[in-house]
Amino acid sequence: MQQTTIDGVACFWVDTGRPTLTARLLFRAGSADEPLHESGWLHLLEHAVLHGRGGGTLQVNGFVSPLITAFDAHGPAEAVAQHLTEVTAALHRLDPSRLKHERDVLRAEGDMRGGPSVRAFSWRYGARGPGVIAMGEPGLGRAEWQRLQERAHSVFTRGNAALVLDGPVPEGMRLDLPEGELLPIPHADECQQQLPAWYVDDSLVLSGVVGRSNGATILPDLLERGLRMRLREEAAGSYAPWATYEPVDADRALVIAGADASRALMPTLADQARQLVDQLAQGPDPAWLDDVKAMRRQAMLDPYALVGTAMRAGHDHLRGLPVLTREETLAELDATGVEDVQVLAQAFASSLLIGLPGEAIAPTDIPRVTQPVERGAVFGRRFRRADWPATTHSLVVDDEDAHLLEGDQYTCFHADDVAGMLSWDDGGRHLITYDGWGLTVEPSHWRRGHRAVEALDAMVPAARQLPMPSRDPVEPPALPHPVTRWWRAIRRPWSASALATWATLLLLAALATFLTAGSPSVLSLIVIGYFFYAAWKRHGARTYRGRTNPSASSPPEG
Repeated sequence: MQQTTIDGVACFWVDTGRPTLTARLLFRAGSADEPLHESGWLHLLEHAVLHGRGGGTLQVNGFVSPLITAFDAHGPAEAVAQHLTEVTAALHRLDPSRLKHERDVLRAEGDMRGGPSVRAFSWRYGARGPGVIAMGEPGLGRAEWQRLQERAHSVFTRGNAALVLDGPVPEGMRLDLPEGELLPIPHADECQQQLPAWYVDDSLVLSGVVGRSNGATILPDLLERGLRMRLREEAAGSYAPWATYEPVDADRALVIAGADASRALMPTLADQARQLVDQLAQGPDPAWLDDVKAMRRQAMLDPYALVGTAMRAGHDHLRGLPVLTREETLAELDATGVEDVQVLAQAFASSLLIGLPGEAIAPTDIPRVTQPVERGAVFGRRFRRADWPATTHSLVVDDEDAHLLEGDQYTCFHADDVAGMLSWDDGGRHLITYDGWGLTVEPSHWRRGHRAVEALDAMVPAARQLPMPSRDPVEPPALPHPVTRWWRAIRRPWSASALATWATLLLLAALATFLTAGSPSVLSLIVIGYFFYAAWKRHGARTYRGRTNPSASSPPEG
């Protein structure tokens, strides 16, 4: 591997002997650097700059990961060099006429993104840092050209870049970038929750946090192999187990593995997955580890895979780490033993989040991830559901909080905890907290719904109100006949507070009767006693809701 600089940009290259050239220009900034209300801005810049480029013998692409924005090119060396020269110049000479078009393209692309591996980020990180990748880039609606230019000038600089090539540097290549410093990698803050834990997804998903190392990149291979053996080869209940590794900050990475699963696996799916994790935490099979290391060594020694060494060097440079030669990287691989992987597997097991299909038998010894539910009185403007009193949900909004109530229990959405609020022209609103919990308010679903929307708009700072594109009309709820609604209300079991209130009123009435007309009847005392007893029993049997609450949604899919 060779190292040089091109116009102040660190360049790492190897000579694979190919007649064409592959290049990747890396910048140290990604989706984890973007707050929710600015999500998608780097992706928009990448799309705008690459519009109309490439074709024929020159293939171009780009991507934004949690920590990196990259521009790829492959083709004749002179064409790749010319492309990178034009791209670096275009990054700071943006065409404002492309804004709306590329924003619409990204929104269409967003409809196709997602999946269990992406959702795993939001279950762990919510709507901040690495979790933003799962939120669908709602910040695109706030992307103004002037602010995009400011973002480009802060990210796309010489000091914040690295170039990787699989051949010698073409003559005359220029990288037209301004001066700038290497941007620090933001710390990945996890949601406050007890781990291990589980949640409902549409397939099996296992995720855990490990330290970034060569051994950590081996763990996904071991997890995938274990899932394949257990679920496909032995149980014949899965087709395509998978696993991946994604750095989330300077020192840690998220390892994610999963598999589709047949209905026959549902009773034992969680147990089998956890047994695999426990097996690795007790020490991986040495034969498995040797197989993975042999596969890695073979790939690293393949002349056409030499660029992998340069690619790692580029990423290490952007982390501020020493750059390793291929020999040093091979030595690091060879030194990775069972004990090293075992420590990583134990970290994975202790931070485990399990996504399970709804039909699977859920674990009983670890908690389900649920939104915190509180009890007590709340104050503010109260809005009832359109079908009240058939349902008792209430929305209470003041200057600092929105509360979704049912009885004396509520979920709270504090203004300072709201990462963003999706806003549609038809009045629909969707609050997303930093922990990824959501609250959807459709005006037609609430009495005085337009007033509720006005209250939410006043509560959430304007910078975090995210305009969304037009959508299909939201159908108002089909309301039962008023007689039906009241009949349902009458038949609904009374709350503990309602029973206690009625018992107190009856007791006062009995006391008044005693003072004016003598002793109350035995029957009235029995009724009063029953009401107090029923209130006490219902208070003891109260339940708490989490993500199963239909009005408190799961994190939006990316």
